[in-house]
Formats: sequence, C-alpha cells, structure tokens
Amino acid sequence: MLTAGVPKTVKRPADGSPGAAKDTYALRFAALDMLNGERTYMAEKRKVFCVKFQREMEGMDEVPFEGHPLGQKIFDNVSKEAWKLWVEHMKMIMNEYRLNLGNPEAQEFLIQQMDNYFFGPGAALPPDFVPPASGEHHH
Repeated sequence: MLTAGVPKTVKRPADGSPGAAKDTYALRFAALDMLNGERTYMAEKRKVFCVKFQREMEGMDEVPFEGHPLGQKIFDNVSKEAWKLWVEHMKMIMNEYRLNLGNPEAQEFLIQQMDNYFFGPGAALPPDFVPPASGEHHH
C-alpha cells in the first residue's frame, strides 16, 4: 500500500478564512482519489528553479490563481518558500493600501505588485538573504 506521499495533516490557513476547511477536504479527497485510482501517487516533489532564491527548490502544489497567465508563470518559476514570503509581503501591502479584494482594481494592483515582486528588476534576493528580523531600528 502506497501511503508515503500523502500528507499526514493538511494545515488550514492560520487566518481561519471561510474557504479554509473546504480546501482541506478537497485536498484530502484528492489524495484518497490518487491512492484508490490506478495512478500511483508519487512522493516525488515538483522542483522549480526559483526566481526569488535563484536555486532549485520545491515547487508549489497548484497554480496559485487560475485563469491568469501570471498564475502559471508563478507555478513554473516560484518555490513554495518564495510564495510564503510573498504572502507576508501581500498582507503588508493590503494593510497599507486598505485593499478590498472584491474590487477588480485592487486585484489588478496586487497582480502588478506580485509580478514585480517575482519578475521585476531586483526581484532576486541576494545570495546571503535572511528574512529580516522585525523590530530593528537604525539611528
């Protein structure tokens, strides 16, 4: 029996968003489906050459937002780790600009920010990058 590739626990987004639980079940069913189906579920992780870290890293599990060409581009060029950094960055932008994601202009703005974050000039992190420690003050 092949269970190696199935995640033991599927984490819910910490923010407790309404979509969280639903997605968890979808993931669980997808995993079961793969086990029961004829397809063998590979424990092999997808690797991408990450534009942010400039090295080969584990890729994302799915295209971040379907129906937009940037989604596929990110799926092919951005690691899971870099996506986490973006999510933190995005929260900051949303707070700063008080963005309402129900609003098409806000969505378009975020997509531009995201494109710039991953593919803009200076998007690649320096080789010795360490996520910034918060609370540092320079006088």
